[in-house]
Amino acid sequence: MKLAAAQVLTNDGDFQGNLHRVSTAIARAAKGGAELVAFPETSLDGWMENEAIKVAPPVPGNWSDTIGELAAAHSVWVLIGIVETEGDKLYDVAILVDKTGKLIMKHRKNNIVCGNAGCNYTPGHNVSIAETPWGRLGILICADTFEQSVVGRMAALHPDILVVPYGFQAPPADNVQNGQELMDRVRVTAKAVGAPMVGVNNVGAVGGNTGTPGHQSMGVGNTYCGFSSWADKTGKTMAVAADRDVDLAFWTIDTNKRNVDH
Repeated sequence: MKLAAAQVLTNDGDFQGNLHRVSTAIARAAKGGAELVAFPETSLDGWMENEAIKVAPPVPGNWSDTIGELAAAHSVWVLIGIVETEGDKLYDVAILVDKTGKLIMKHRKNNIVCGNAGCNYTPGHNVSIAETPWGRLGILICADTFEQSVVGRMAALHPDILVVPYGFQAPPADNVQNGQELMDRVRVTAKAVGAPMVGVNNVGAVGGNTGTPGHQSMGVGNTYCGFSSWADKTGKTMAVAADRDVDLAFWTIDTNKRNVDH
């Protein structure tokens, strides 16, 4: 698989700006020969809490349709983190669309770790994989990889590759250390699952451009740390994207080299 890790600038609440950056990254990734372009957690609207339920459509819906149109226009698979509503519930999700724009899979984040009053995300409960041209592809989201039971359920499905959108953030002074912790998390999870794993993180200020009055965001004053990376099935880091900067990293990943007992 030739994958492009799109470490994009994500501004909370700046849907049009985020969409422009996502669209540009998809076009660049396709031009560079990527077969799949992977984005971070909540890439379209940022980490929206109370306000998100007013604007985020369900999946399938307008936002997933827009990603499908971009994928089809550039004939490339896209995996991206977005926000979804269903009735009065809000979900942190990742979707996978194929190069024709068809929605292949949706994963709802299981492990919701924010505890502030504005955090009203509902946890998902399922872990699944999708058949792709590169084998069985699994999706988790950020803090899902902190929870051993979730990682264990993914391992039991024997994916050939795991792709995880992240939203790793910290106060600016701690960002490099936080980036190293993200790399460690990718290494540990890849080894636990027994398959290559890609973790794609945001850059930018958390809550830095909400565009919505009364918006509450986890970690306002923090910044996303970058340091997207991938590790092989043994937990060895193979490549790392930029430190706290926008990056479009092209990585070639052999999804056939799995653990023999799988």
